[in-house]
Amino acid sequence: MRENSTYEHLSFSGGLPYNSPEGLIYDRSLKGYKPTEQFVPRFSEGKVDEYLMLLHREKQHQRQHEAGLLTLPLMDLRYGHIEILDVPNRHIDPKIVRGLVQAARGQLRVDVDYVSLSSEEQSGRNIVPHTLVYDGIRWHVRAYCEKKGVYLDFVMSRFRGEPELLDTSPHGRDQDLEWNTQVTAVVIPNPTLSAGQQAIIASDYAMPDGKLLLNQRIPLMHYALERMQVSYNGDHEQHPLLYPLVLANRDELVAKGCIFKLRSPDLRES
Repeated sequence: MRENSTYEHLSFSGGLPYNSPEGLIYDRSLKGYKPTEQFVPRFSEGKVDEYLMLLHREKQHQRQHEAGLLTLPLMDLRYGHIEILDVPNRHIDPKIVRGLVQAARGQLRVDVDYVSLSSEEQSGRNIVPHTLVYDGIRWHVRAYCEKKGVYLDFVMSRFRGEPELLDTSPHGRDQDLEWNTQVTAVVIPNPTLSAGQQAIIASDYAMPDGKLLLNQRIPLMHYALERMQVSYNGDHEQHPLLYPLVLANRDELVAKGCIFKLRSPDLRES
């Protein structure tokens, strides 16, 4: 195995791809490079979120390694001081995922059995999936529902049996007008909080002018707001500390097609 000094020489002499020799300095005590004051990120935006997400992913990979589920090499990020909160995921049958992905790739109709909390009985329906979505809590699939004649969200853990692939459909992602339309939510600190508390919330989200603009597809907007605990139905007035953020342009978004119903995702499914 070559010494680090050899790689250092190769890096700066063109032996290896290297794009910013003035931005890094080799630290022999660390046996690695440290950024200088002139360092400018070339392969990232330099945001702390990128590093935190990398830590998150590698921590998950470490657990998979320890369980014997993953054999890919890990990065040496020294994350012994990092702890990630894991909660149980909803069970999704692999056959369901395989069938939905195949249907989405080929814009195929698929015969599925589905249950919901609004209708406890298992029922069959034909759908045309186009996108699998993770909203931070659960997985669902965006699909055209032939039974209702509209595009809907179907919770993936609620499918039963094995999907049956059928023929192609004209109802794909390009025809889902709401999916292809972006809207902007105006999010502000809860006005029922004190001025000092509102200032803290504004600082938490780096709000310019005391507001945060959130751009999202129409069908995904309510998921984004719920994940951020943004109040859009008056809950902030009774529970200001539970809902430090408030949607300021709800009526505008409703007029553009956004739907805001019950807060629980389970009570909003098809």
